[in-house]
Amino acid sequence: MNDKDDKIYLAIMRDIYQNSTPKADFDTLPYTDQDSKFFMDYKIDKELCDIIIEKHLKKFRVAKFEYQAWKVTIYLGCSPKFSKT
Repeated sequence: MNDKDDKIYLAIMRDIYQNSTPKADFDTLPYTDQDSKFFMDYKIDKELCDIIIEKHLKKFRVAKFEYQAWKVTIYLGCSPKFSKT
């Protein structure tokens, strides 16, 4: 990742966790090797997650053809579980 990608990733993750249940400050979450599954305690609606991702990709002027790759990156990373609606 480059600096722009890092900024995009952090902006998306911060927003996702601010909209998760329970809410959280992504920058203060306890990510360590021993607690690498912290994100399993949080939930977010998949549609809301997609809206947040697309909002930030538009803000950072990411090309539309890259949207799916970003979604996969976020989904497979340390994002909250999707809640069942």
